[in-house]
Amino acid sequence: LKPSCAFFFFKKKIVVVLPCLRRKHTLPAATRPRLASDILMMAEEGYPVRFLALQASRAKKFPLASKLWSRVLETDPTDAAALVNFAIAEGTVEAYEGALAVATDEEQVAACLGNLAGLAIRCGDPAKALKYCERSPRKTPEVSYNYNTALRQVGATARAIDWSWRQVGAARCGVTMCCVKWGTKYDASYVNRLYAGAAKKCRSNFVCFTDDPRGLRPQIEVRALPRSCPLKAWWTKAFLFSREAKLSGCVVYFDLDTILTPSFDLARIPISHAKLGLLSTNGLRNDGRARGYNSSVMTWNASTAAHHLRAVYDLLIPQFHDLTRVIYKFDHWLEMLFWDDDDDDDDEEEEEDGGGSQKT
Repeated sequence: LKPSCAFFFFKKKIVVVLPCLRRKHTLPAATRPRLASDILMMAEEGYPVRFLALQASRAKKFPLASKLWSRVLETDPTDAAALVNFAIAEGTVEAYEGALAVATDEEQVAACLGNLAGLAIRCGDPAKALKYCERSPRKTPEVSYNYNTALRQVGATARAIDWSWRQVGAARCGVTMCCVKWGTKYDASYVNRLYAGAAKKCRSNFVCFTDDPRGLRPQIEVRALPRSCPLKAWWTKAFLFSREAKLSGCVVYFDLDTILTPSFDLARIPISHAKLGLLSTNGLRNDGRARGYNSSVMTWNASTAAHHLRAVYDLLIPQFHDLTRVIYKFDHWLEMLFWDDDDDDDDEEEEEDGGGSQKT
């Protein structure tokens, strides 16, 4: 084809015909086979096979899409995106398992596991579908739909309802989860592991304040710790309460050595509009004391409580050198600022229930 003819062919076949393919309910049934043959003809004429395969997948012409993705895979059998799309077109367990073997992107893995769960449900095996859904790094709509269905089929309707409400709550709460990585004691793998645990449970912003962003996953928002700041080690947590941190709304902080277990539920963490939430030291073995504050996990509303929480940073900076000659831990600084004599009475009741409860 001459360049002018090629442009005319592109205008007629891609811009006009293929968008119609995506709305097949508007096309007469007799025209669909002809349009499928047109796509194959265009592949023979030299148009990018990958582009045509994608169009066939979007149009849900899966037999055609399977052939086209097979051609793409002839060039590169390890192409993860092509393998996932080929598996979707084929719709077999073997194809999905093959794609999972090479897929590293969370969206690709979630797509495979979500569809495998759907296959398991259609084959009458909801227990297996649950395992696929629980392996998914993200709760995409497909994973969520099949997880809900599988729970109901195994007789856990109440659990399905509770899970659904918690997911809706987590999606709407606008929570920012954050951590601080300073120095070399904890490398990027700790931040990435903390993010992965959080991402499995909810959709929220995840921010890492650090002096060295190397190795962090691209999904993590990086904010720099100021080089001029005198704070070190756990004292850098005070920066979270500064104006420069630019946090807003509900915030949940975790130390880097925190492990989020399967029972972690962001929607059930109380976040006060007026106070700072901390752990009680009751029953915390590493603290070795009762009736104190522990900042391994902190919650606060950076929008509504900012006026009095600014003191955590603003009062610390001018007297940091003198203060750290008197107290060793950041937790003790928080006690100096926010200690309430009523906490002594509350702690006596908490000791009866075990340890690690939250205090506000």
